[in-house]
Amino acid sequence: MTFQFANGHPDSTSPQILESFCYASNNSLKLVDSNGVNPIMLKLLMKTYAFGLINHKGVSRLSDFGMKNMDKMLVCLIEGCNEIKTIINGNGITQGVLKCLEHLCINNVLKLESIWQGPVYPGSLAQLKNLTLSKCPELKKIFSKGMIQQLPQLQYLRVEDCRQIEEIVMESENNGLEANVLPSLKTLILLDLPKLTSIWVDDSLEWPSLQRIKISMCNMLRRLPFNNANATKLRFNEGQESWWGALMWDDGAVKQKLQSLCILN
Repeated sequence: MTFQFANGHPDSTSPQILESFCYASNNSLKLVDSNGVNPIMLKLLMKTYAFGLINHKGVSRLSDFGMKNMDKMLVCLIEGCNEIKTIINGNGITQGVLKCLEHLCINNVLKLESIWQGPVYPGSLAQLKNLTLSKCPELKKIFSKGMIQQLPQLQYLRVEDCRQIEEIVMESENNGLEANVLPSLKTLILLDLPKLTSIWVDDSLEWPSLQRIKISMCNMLRRLPFNNANATKLRFNEGQESWWGALMWDDGAVKQKLQSLCILN
């Protein structure tokens, strides 16, 4: 049995939401302008591959719907849910969760402070490939402690118009980070992040799969986490000419190498 169910007005202003639902069109569930946790919807959620939570009220986190009800979820899209402060509360979780989730898109969630709160059990988010964060003005950390190690499949990361973000990978949350984290990341897009000062604190990460970075309106970002030995597959580096000219370098050879890949505007 397959189903497509929308409770409320199904339209969304987010193109990522429409695109992602096309990716997993069967067994999709959208809750729009609804409230709380409906037991009937939980039964559908257990069989849902694509879940959209749009302008929903009465929940402060996605895990309020019960982690065991989301075991089959491939796509999760959250938009305009202004009571949500974190996506997952890991306290009390004793096994990996969201093991099948491949796409997570969060848009216009005004009170969101973190994606994951508390401990991250091994196996959680193990298949996540695409993470998009947009218009979350209170979001301060993307990868909480222990989360980044659980993302071996992450290929695409986009962070846009999140005004409190200062670091993409926070040093305080990731002490002793191994060099081979995010081994599958191919695309990194950072747009309109006025407080961003760091992608990672130094050039110790390998970035073995990174092919494309795009950075725009991140004027406080003065250093890139690359050297002559890492990010060897990088082919496209897009950014603003004024921003590129203000970057600081420890090694002129690295600047020359990356400049040859630049598309400046």
